[in-house]
Amino acid sequence: MIKKLLISLLLAFGLYSCAKIDLVDPEPERIGFSWYTYSAGDATKAYTDYFVESGTTHLPAGKQFGVFGFFHPQAADGVTPGSWEDSNRNHPNLFFNQPVTVVNEGGTYSCTYPEADSRFWPRNTLDRISFIAYYPYNPALYNGGEHDPNAPVEPVLDDRNARNGMVGFWYTVPFEDSKQVDFMVSDLCMDQSKALWNNDATVGLTGAENGKVKFNFHHALSQVRVKSVDFVQGNNPDLELKINHISFKGVAVLGFCRPWADSTRTDAKGRTPVEIRWPVGNLSPRRPNNTPDVLAHVCYDEHDALIPENILLMIPHQFLPGSTITVNFDVERKLHDSQSDPNSNENYLYKNCELSATLTNYKLSGWEPGYIYNYKITLDLKKIEIDTEVEPWLTGGDDVILQEPD
Repeated sequence: MIKKLLISLLLAFGLYSCAKIDLVDPEPERIGFSWYTYSAGDATKAYTDYFVESGTTHLPAGKQFGVFGFFHPQAADGVTPGSWEDSNRNHPNLFFNQPVTVVNEGGTYSCTYPEADSRFWPRNTLDRISFIAYYPYNPALYNGGEHDPNAPVEPVLDDRNARNGMVGFWYTVPFEDSKQVDFMVSDLCMDQSKALWNNDATVGLTGAENGKVKFNFHHALSQVRVKSVDFVQGNNPDLELKINHISFKGVAVLGFCRPWADSTRTDAKGRTPVEIRWPVGNLSPRRPNNTPDVLAHVCYDEHDALIPENILLMIPHQFLPGSTITVNFDVERKLHDSQSDPNSNENYLYKNCELSATLTNYKLSGWEPGYIYNYKITLDLKKIEIDTEVEPWLTGGDDVILQEPD
């Protein structure tokens, strides 16, 4: 009996010792997020609290971007890693529109999401994860029906994409300038792994640094600016012009953004460039026919300084038939007593005069994402002419300006 008891104790001790060895495996690494984007040149206009100032090193504190995460398990052979390309039924089964909040702690900016929503890097380099993000975050996915004009960006799982599961976005142009937002979509961080378990960061594809996925955001909209309005008085030097409002008529105010990942250009860290496509652009059925205008204001002051809040952020699209830029103005003529008899009819005031120009008459067939369009308007009492200057929105090459410090 004593001998049997001793053997039992030794076996128990041995089993306990094996369990202790297993516990020295590394703890799971929590997936974290960061961001960076290319230099945006001039400041961009956006909904006041979502303003992303040029040259800053962070997204606005307290604001959120949304993340979708796709888990790709390794193949059954235990050798072939999982891949976005291996499945035509990709689904965001790891992160589903997860809000990530930008936090400012003593001047240091970071990204955080709730502990209860934590997801962890796989313990091997064969299980892979793909990520895509957008800004600003909207908790509600569009599921048909009417669009919400108070939430311009509405994410939706786009089953019409060639790769099922890629996220798409409906965008509605708000009539109120103060509600326009700088809508951005990230590149696809494809087939990511955290090569942590053997302390070899070169193993497998990994876009993560210190457990963080770094997103590269792109502006998905077009900047439209009215640069100046010049009045040609001709033989009437005594005319005074007052601009009431400028508007773009018959342009798209509702569109569907479909990011397209080009896997042939995936870099060494698994970041796959995304092309911003807008295959759908039309007038929204929620916009009554008598108010189709998108109001605009001159974006530069008398010193040619940019007024960011006057920038329009518009849906990239081919111009619709009849798309115009229209100026509504008052014109007044007041002659001094030395010039004319005050009882004559040479003094006059005309209110709410309108002149329009067809947008397609000026070498442009539409607006493209990531470009700035400056419109210079010249008018007299009979006609209007426009000149357009086009420049890339991203004017700083690949300078990183929105990067969270490591």
